[in-house]
Order: sequence, then structure tokens, then C-alpha cells
Amino acid sequence: MVDTNKIQLLINCLGDGDTLLDRIDPYGQYKAKIILHQRRANAKTDQTIGLHYSGAHWYARMPNGDLKDSYTEKYQIDGTAHFCQSFAAMIFLKDDRLKPNEYADNIKKAVEFWIEYIDGVIKQGSAMKNWLLRRLQVSDKDLTLDKFRELLDYASDNADSIKSWH
Repeated sequence: MVDTNKIQLLINCLGDGDTLLDRIDPYGQYKAKIILHQRRANAKTDQTIGLHYSGAHWYARMPNGDLKDSYTEKYQIDGTAHFCQSFAAMIFLKDDRLKPNEYADNIKKAVEFWIEYIDGVIKQGSAMKNWLLRRLQVSDKDLTLDKFRELLDYASDNADSIKSWH
């Protein structure tokens, strides 16, 4: 049985707008934005390049204007609630690791995506690590990078159970 508290904490951390923006556009080359909408329709119609949150699901507005998401791309079971923010970031970056209908494996690929980010932050040094820790601690004041990494590993190890989590 999956510890839903661990997964919810991880999802809360991964859904932080500043962290997502740093992950998808750290140098501002796309001029991407993270937009939190009050209505689902707005998330689907807003033409701003970046990631859009509808209040229930994340979408990627691509630099060419196309709108994509993990449900329509079949990276996530329709109606489930877990890694759509990560999938939207990966879609935006044209990360080719995600495969249609490989739901548990896609969760593992999303975890890899974030582990690469964490490793990069650690290599960049203390200022970046401190920034990321402050962002993560919005969700849990006691969270450390090591604990965050443990949450990622936990999600990867339990991907088969999480894939259909609502």
C-alpha cells in the first residue's frame, strides 16, 4: 500500500511554480511562464508559452503555440492525479523519455527527470541549493534535499501502485 502522505508531499513540491520554471527555462530562452488559472478553460485557451495549471491538471503551451498534456499524449491514465506537472515540464522540453501507455515507466522517467535537476542544483553550489530548499520547504519546513530525493526514490519504487492513483 502506497503512503499517500509521501506522494502528496512530493506532488506539492513538484508543483511549485518557481521550481518548475527553473526546471523548464532556467536561462529565459523561451520566455516561458507558469500560470495558475482559476478555470480549466483558461488553462487550455491562454496562449502564453509555458506551463498552465487549471486547478486540477497541468498543460504545456509549446513555443510553437501547440497545447499538450499528459492525458492526451497518453503518458498518464486519464483522471489520475500525480505527476502531470512533471509530464508537462518534460513535454515542454521535448524530453523523449515518455512513452504512450507506459504509465508506471513514465512515473519512473519523471523521477529521473527530477533527480537530474537535483543533481544539477547540487553541482551549481550552495546558493542554488539554498534557493531550492526554500522552495521545497514551502510544502514541508523540515524537508531537506536528501529527504526530497528519498521521496523521489519512493515514488519510483511504487510506480505500479501510483499510476492509477486518483
